[in-house]
Amino acid sequence: MHERYRQDREQRVKDEIIKNAPVKKLVKAMKLPGGKAATYSDGNYSWTQRGGYTQATNEAVEKALAAGFSRASGGHTGNPDGSVMGSEDTYTHPDGWVLYASSSYGNTKSDNWHMITLRKKAPSSTGPSQHG
Repeated sequence: MHERYRQDREQRVKDEIIKNAPVKKLVKAMKLPGGKAATYSDGNYSWTQRGGYTQATNEAVEKALAAGFSRASGGHTGNPDGSVMGSEDTYTHPDGWVLYASSSYGNTKSDNWHMITLRKKAPSSTGPSQHG
């Protein structure tokens, strides 16, 4: 039983490595932030930073635009009293990748929070309808 569990676990790890390979390749090619703040799961990449400034987020957006991404949507957020402000932007690539960049700013740099995610957009069913 223990051996079977170990083999199943090893297979799940191998499957996850294979699933994450395309996004890891793109993250490396685009030189997006990494280290302990970066995670890979289910073929997606995520990076978060609490505190500090928005330099890494801005650089990621610049690299995405240079790699052929285009801005799909975005906007600004904030509290009415101005204590927290931020931005959320989504960029898409013709190959189906979606990059989401978000930053939130508080009163001090330690209140700031930044996030970047990269995922492959699920294919849409645009074929002929099977109904009717």
